[in-house]
Parts: sequence; C-alpha cells; structure tokens
Amino acid sequence: HPLELPRHHVLLQGRPGAGRRLHHGRQARRADPAQRALLRSLGQAEAGVPDGVINVITGFGPTAGAAIASHMDVDMVSFTGSTSVGRLVMEASARSNLKPVSLELGGKSPLIVFDDADVDMAVGLAISANFFNKGEACVAASRVYLQEGIYDGFVKKLAQRMESWVVGDPFDPRVNQGPQV
Repeated sequence: HPLELPRHHVLLQGRPGAGRRLHHGRQARRADPAQRALLRSLGQAEAGVPDGVINVITGFGPTAGAAIASHMDVDMVSFTGSTSVGRLVMEASARSNLKPVSLELGGKSPLIVFDDADVDMAVGLAISANFFNKGEACVAASRVYLQEGIYDGFVKKLAQRMESWVVGDPFDPRVNQGPQV
C-alpha cells in the first residue's frame, strides 16, 4: 500500500515505463503532504530523469483519480487501494481506451508451510512476514496454512516465540514492534 511504503511503490510501479522513457503520474494522498514531498524528491535530476517524466498529481479520488483512469491519453493505470475504488478504476479504464489496469487491492496474503519445512525457520519467517512494518503492510502474511504433520510443532513454537514479543517504544532495543494506530 502506498501509505505503508511510498518510495517502494513509486519505484515498483514507475520503473517498467522508465526504461522505455514513458511518463509516470502518481496521485498522492491529499492528507499526506510528506508523501507528496517525498514523491517530488526522488532524485529525478540525479538519476538523469528529465523533468515531466514523473508527475505528482494531488486531488480527490472522485475527481483527480477518475480523470486519470478515464483519460484517453493515459495508456495504463496502476492502483493500490480498496476493492470498491479498484472496481471504479477498472470500469473507467474500460470505458475510455480499454487501457490495461494493475490492481493491488489488499487482501490476505497466505503463507503455506509443508511438512518437510524447517519448523524453526518457518516460524521465524511467519513472524517476520506478518509483523513487518508493525503488520501494517498489504503484503503481510496474515494467514498461515500448515500441512497436518507440521501443525502441532509449528503452533507450539510460534506461541513460545510470541510470549516474549514486546510492543513498545520502537527506539528501545528490547522492543520487537512499535505501537500501532
């Protein structure tokens, strides 16, 4: 989600077109001036990216977002957000020039662990994948599917690890996770 990792999303979504010298527009969240400033300062000049190739667009989704999705000169839309707005983006894109759409609509990313997995490693990876960025990441592994043979051992080791999990001041080296909003 762009609010979780804004620089990552700009680079991930903008990079494919940059190699072909295609322009990249980005609608920043209007309530987040820091994100707008970050998007503007990604080192375009230092990277040799000409002015106007990366554009930050601000405004309300129903006006600015709808204009982007339905504009005939926009050749592709990549959207990260809610399912309901994703549907609107897809419909507007289809009604205009049938442009391709890439949608990341959140969800429940699964982690699948098979019987032959190293249980300690799998537990560590499950914790990292779920609690990365305080669990506030659209790619967090919020569901774990375990093959029957590994279930009891995995659950026991996960419970043991989580008993010592500390939530608190993120600057305290004894803390595993900062507070959540």
